[in-house]
Amino acid sequence: MSTFKPGDPVQFGYVRMHKGIFVTPNSPKQVKAVKESPGGVTKYDVQFLDAEGNPHVIENVPESDLQKG
Repeated sequence: MSTFKPGDPVQFGYVRMHKGIFVTPNSPKQVKAVKESPGGVTKYDVQFLDAEGNPHVIENVPESDLQKG
């Protein structure tokens, strides 16, 4: 069972790099999609906005990397 659902605000517990863009705690982030596998492993697609306000999606983020936003 997934902890987060699409639209939930989330945070990373650290500064993350995605395609040359730093994803900081100040970057707005939300769950875009939930991917549950039969083995009980849940991964998420997380959308964030860069400094210019453009949306980007980080795919297959493990639940252990996310915190409630």
